[in-house]
Amino acid sequence: MKYILTGGGSGGHVYPALAIAEKIKKENPNSEFLYVGCKNKIESTIVPGKGYKFQGVNAIGMPPNKKSIKFLYFITILFWGILKSSFIVYKYKPDMIIATGGFASAPVVFGTVVLRKIFRFKTKIFLFEANAEPGKMIEATGKYADGVGTVYKDCVRFFPGKAEYVGYPVREIFFKQERDIRKELNLPENKFIVLVFGGSQGSKAINDGIHRLLDQIENENIYIVHATGKDSNNYKAYSETKDFLSTGKLKKSYLKNHYEFHPYLEEIDKYYKACDLVIARAGAGTITEIAVTGKPSILIPLSNLAGDHQVVNAMYMKNIGAAEILFEEYNYESKRRVVCSEKLFRMILDLKQNKSKRNYLVVNSAHAVENVGTDYIYRFIKSIEDDTLNKIKTWSMTETFDEELSEIKPETHFSIPFAGKSASRIFEMIKQFSNDPKSNVLSEHTLSYLYLQYKADSYISSENWEVRNNGVKLIGLIKDRSRIELLSKMFNNREPVSFVKRKLGGDYREVGFIRRNIMTNYRKLSFLSETVYDDLKTGLSDNYFEVVTETLKTIIYFRDELKNDSSLKELVRNTLESNNFEILMEAISCYGIFINSIEEYALLRRFNYHPNWKVREALLQVLIKLYRSSSISKEQLYNELKDILITSSGFVPTFSLKNILKGI
Repeated sequence: MKYILTGGGSGGHVYPALAIAEKIKKENPNSEFLYVGCKNKIESTIVPGKGYKFQGVNAIGMPPNKKSIKFLYFITILFWGILKSSFIVYKYKPDMIIATGGFASAPVVFGTVVLRKIFRFKTKIFLFEANAEPGKMIEATGKYADGVGTVYKDCVRFFPGKAEYVGYPVREIFFKQERDIRKELNLPENKFIVLVFGGSQGSKAINDGIHRLLDQIENENIYIVHATGKDSNNYKAYSETKDFLSTGKLKKSYLKNHYEFHPYLEEIDKYYKACDLVIARAGAGTITEIAVTGKPSILIPLSNLAGDHQVVNAMYMKNIGAAEILFEEYNYESKRRVVCSEKLFRMILDLKQNKSKRNYLVVNSAHAVENVGTDYIYRFIKSIEDDTLNKIKTWSMTETFDEELSEIKPETHFSIPFAGKSASRIFEMIKQFSNDPKSNVLSEHTLSYLYLQYKADSYISSENWEVRNNGVKLIGLIKDRSRIELLSKMFNNREPVSFVKRKLGGDYREVGFIRRNIMTNYRKLSFLSETVYDDLKTGLSDNYFEVVTETLKTIIYFRDELKNDSSLKELVRNTLESNNFEILMEAISCYGIFINSIEEYALLRRFNYHPNWKVREALLQVLIKLYRSSSISKEQLYNELKDILITSSGFVPTFSLKNILKGI
């Protein structure tokens, strides 16, 4: 049998393909393999090093914005990748394509589908989905596949009639029993060892977060083993760590007792076994390796991946009590996503001091991701080759493990309704859930609420102001008060940006629409902090009229707290000079909350005959407020009303001004 293996862009896609190949070779030594992946990604070095033939094609990940130049470039690269892959498949004539996901496998799978349609190729397609919800490539090609193997039971539902829960193909070295492993690796025997890594090319967010907490671990008996990632064109992961340590802020003797770093851990299985805690990304391979080596973990999912797969993976594990989760946060000043070292350090200490909690995570992770991958995947692949796919339902793994899972019963059915949805769809769904009194989806501290917090942060990190605006709207919809400081930073960002930079998509200046929505959010959040108060003062002098009107409305909303503020009263008084009737209308209403006598009202008489009837309507509302609060008498009210024009321009079914008078 001849196989084409494909999958890559990261080690999480490469190693499953190699593990499957090793199992097939073990059972069928005459099998032939060709690996097709990205010529400039990690598979181009890993695969030949394992003794497999390799051919490279061009492929890139799909950008989120389908209306951008980047998306057009993606389509072009995908087209040429499919064309080249088609030639490779046509020439090699494999019996089966084994695709483990990632953008590197898309050209091969699509190329094979084309050959099957046009030339009636008999090549079978097996897809391996390692995430809790399918990636875009596997979701798009699943209907053409002959079989889909999943790591998570809940993922089977996305491919009815074709999918089987098969587990993750962990390499055999992870099950080898090791003795004196710390001694072999020259690690301290009596310290709490934390293994940290962020992928083969490293994670700047994780690396920087670890750097910032190194000076805090001296008195905690903690030792950190840090795989920084190899240097690449995009990020000099290892070199930056060396540069940080060379500053001399941390003494060499201190580092020797508490920290070591490597670009890459070739024998990472041994470090898994030697450590007490793992801090890593949330790829399915990493999650499974953590589970089978029996280690507690803090997962820091990579943000803004297509479909938010790592986020969903991590939240799935958190949901069943199998891991702790820490999201990257967007730093507005640096325009980068960061790991909060303070939060991370507190989580490390909590797990270090709480052995029962560590054990709880280990037990639940072991039951969440059972390693039965290679045997079941091989059996599944053979059933596809023999056209006996439907018969495998008699050995469904879901049934096989029901009895074992009964010992510990975490809630394994997991779904985040908002995951993978567009911003507009998320907004619609929030409104639907908000109107459902029985739903607790939007309750604070639920995983769905946590996901929406992450999503808002993700939108705000975009270079596109319209996407950032979606983030602002989302904060208001979920009433997330923890984002007030971030909103304020955005509200006060008015730095000019060059025309060229703006056209290239790098305009981080917050436009008037964003400032307006931030001010509207302050009412939705219903919390008058010192930060919000300062922004109210700033908003009254904004050059965009909608920001001023929303600011005036917000002052009215907080009138009980602000009605005696003389400095704010003076700023509101200044807005009465505006020539914009919308500002003027709100300014009159707002000024009304600060006055309590007919003498103070005298300032507003100049609007008695204003040509816009809505402005005069605001005057009536102020007078009625004064009367109802007993600040003016009925006689004073009538005297003022005699001199106000109460007609309105244009026909409306009801006469608003007269209705107000009738209500007195």
